[in-house]
Amino acid sequence: MNAGMREDSFRTRDMDEAIGQVSRVYAAHHLRVSRRASRLFDMRLGVLDAQTAGCVVNLRYDADIMVDAADLPDLYLIMTCIAGQGRVRQGNSESAWVSGVTLPVSANVRTDFHFGDGFDQLSFRPDVRVLRKLCSDWLGRPLECPVRFRLSPFSADLSAAWNQAVQMLVVADKIALQPAVQASLSEFLHGMLLNGHPHNFSEALRRPGMSLSRAMVMRAEEYIYEHCESTLTVGEVAAATGVSVRSLQASFRETAAGSPVQRMRDIRLQRVRTSLEQREGSVTEVALRFGFFHLGRFSAQYQQMFGERPATTLARARQGMNLLS
Repeated sequence: MNAGMREDSFRTRDMDEAIGQVSRVYAAHHLRVSRRASRLFDMRLGVLDAQTAGCVVNLRYDADIMVDAADLPDLYLIMTCIAGQGRVRQGNSESAWVSGVTLPVSANVRTDFHFGDGFDQLSFRPDVRVLRKLCSDWLGRPLECPVRFRLSPFSADLSAAWNQAVQMLVVADKIALQPAVQASLSEFLHGMLLNGHPHNFSEALRRPGMSLSRAMVMRAEEYIYEHCESTLTVGEVAAATGVSVRSLQASFRETAAGSPVQRMRDIRLQRVRTSLEQREGSVTEVALRFGFFHLGRFSAQYQQMFGERPATTLARARQGMNLLS
């Protein structure tokens, strides 16, 4: 069992009880033990509902079983095999798990699983609404059909990055994250899927986005400036500017403005400096208000941008006030 998830949070040898518990986490399904099963049925389940980023599930079957998952309505699963072997069929496609392999299982497709005796897996359940919205934002248009991933193992690089991201999600769940951090973490995880593994919109996403004029980049910067105290993602900035995320990113590059994420950080740092110069609170209070939750990293970024520590800015402002009084 992975860090942050309770070991054997649910365990049963009753098949009907197992089906009921797993159905509540995933979706309604039918399960049967294979004739070649060498021992009695045994199921263990651990669930972590990671705030707004998604759901992480550890599921182990100590029996050779077949699962009829029907069409997996609006249910995506990114499944990593920890131990054992398994197979999955979606429509006319089929693929296999061995230890260390991660496969994306798509929603709204006829699906059957075969899990060998001792198959142990850690799965991430993406938020279908976040996945659809992010893909739509990047394309700059509504999706005409659901996202469907290629039923093939993650590449070695993506698999390594994905495993680290899921472990980060498990650890981060112990912390009371601010809404802005939750939204950024969710966008990061879902964006990794859309960027890293082939799906039916991959080709469209690779096409160069339509470039924005400098005036449109300025409009995006104005929106960031006005909303940088609230939860803000690149997708929201693109939507407010009336373009796709890809177009927004391309335009920032072409106008030498860096990336939208970098610009959001720089504008927040500028707002922090203004607030400190106006003595609107302590360094910690002002940093947290503008979404800087790692104070050491914030201080280093501030000093790199302005050539002094934030505490120095605030001290100078207070000294100036004392001189006036």
